[in-house]
Amino acid sequence: MLRLASTLIFALIFSINISHAAANTPREQIEASSAKIMKLLSSNDFHNPKTKSEVIQKLEAEVMSLFDFEAFSVRAIGPSWRKFSAAQKKDFQVAFTDLLRSSYIDTLDQYSGQNLVYVDEVMSKDKKKVEVRTVIKSGKNNFPVAFRMIMRNGQWAVYDVIIEGISMIKNYREQFRGILASSSPDELIERIKTKTKEKKEKMLSK
Repeated sequence: MLRLASTLIFALIFSINISHAAANTPREQIEASSAKIMKLLSSNDFHNPKTKSEVIQKLEAEVMSLFDFEAFSVRAIGPSWRKFSAAQKKDFQVAFTDLLRSSYIDTLDQYSGQNLVYVDEVMSKDKKKVEVRTVIKSGKNNFPVAFRMIMRNGQWAVYDVIIEGISMIKNYREQFRGILASSSPDELIERIKTKTKEKKEKMLSK
């Protein structure tokens, strides 16, 4: 179920359109994206093999619209980020973004009518960060999910997601820290590319 929650979170994050972000509050963005993604995942086109790829393309097209992958990459690596060269930072961001996208697409089929309900919104004192707290309802089970967003250039962007108290950033940081303890940034990047390739091959074999 935690994997399913992750699926919905990726879908919700990646479906938020920031072209209207300046006019919307963080809550409105989350609620609007929730309705949009639930509609796409529940559509006949998503369940039709002939049109499913088109729906996935629409979802993928939204990936770069809100999520601040640069901020996510920096936070996922942590203090070791300053040891990366400019080229390595760029390569890592591209590889990591591709991995997240592949992970998201690989789990879309697990959606079966779950709903996301708004609970609360906590703004920082400087008004530059906000945590939008929600609950994913799946039958009798509830999964608390918080979207952490940051204000950048007048727009809200998601930089972390907390699933049942577990931070996505911290989770990745622990994994990457373990790898970087004995491997170079280039080796980490190659491992991420390999993992992404495996996921893509798995999707093609379905």
